[in-house]
Amino acid sequence: MKMLAQSSVAVLFSALLLSAPVHAAGGNVSVNLNEWKIVTSDDNIPAGNVTLNIKNSGKEVHEIMVLKLTTNAAPGKLPTGSDGALDEDNIAKIGEKIGEMEDIQPNSNKSLKVSLAPGRYAIVCNRVDKETDGSTEAHYMKGMSIALNVK
Repeated sequence: MKMLAQSSVAVLFSALLLSAPVHAAGGNVSVNLNEWKIVTSDDNIPAGNVTLNIKNSGKEVHEIMVLKLTTNAAPGKLPTGSDGALDEDNIAKIGEKIGEMEDIQPNSNKSLKVSLAPGRYAIVCNRVDKETDGSTEAHYMKGMSIALNVK
């Protein structure tokens, strides 16, 4: 009887393992921010839990936003508002915001953990700075976007 109980537990445990959702490892991706570009260590990564290790090596404060795209538009050709920033009020028309980290100071390191399903993504800096002359400087319009393909 004891042997039957142990084998039943083993069968149940095996069944639970087999029915559990499988998540790809994902991994780590280095993201370097600088005026006026974003560079990643890899632009093709496996789906799963991903840690973005962000380094701002520039002289300006930056931010990153991770978007899962549902449009075929290139990451640098997404709709903008009148200030030149990506139009965050209408993100649902182009995809879904997956994660964001604001106010990344110069010469600092941050990390952002995101769960990425297979698909096309964009990483953008959507910061808008007010200049002393009253004008605005939209980092997105200056070229701070990059594509990320998740398999």
